[in-house]
Amino acid sequence: MGFSPSDAGESGGELLPQNVVDSFGMMWLNCVVMLTEQDVDQIEQVVDRRLEEKFQMYSSRIMNAISDVMGQLKAIRESLDIFAPKVYDHEERLEKLESIHPGGQHSS
Repeated sequence: MGFSPSDAGESGGELLPQNVVDSFGMMWLNCVVMLTEQDVDQIEQVVDRRLEEKFQMYSSRIMNAISDVMGQLKAIRESLDIFAPKVYDHEERLEKLESIHPGGQHSS
């Protein structure tokens, strides 16, 4: 059961809606709706606002998760520094010892 332009009023103005029952027993109102440029702009603004809200919510959650991971990574690096073998510059110490003990022997 559809709606055709011949169902419109005599003046050719508004289209008259008809009720349609689908195969699931749901009743649908079948009508033609014309949107103005202002309607489209309002819909666009609502959609943009909702998308922005969702983006803000998800980007905030993502940034919090990344911050958490970075904090854990920093803690792991710091703990690895504690257990990493230390490399010292022994050059100065060796020069002093060699000056005290020439040829690697104790002076008598």
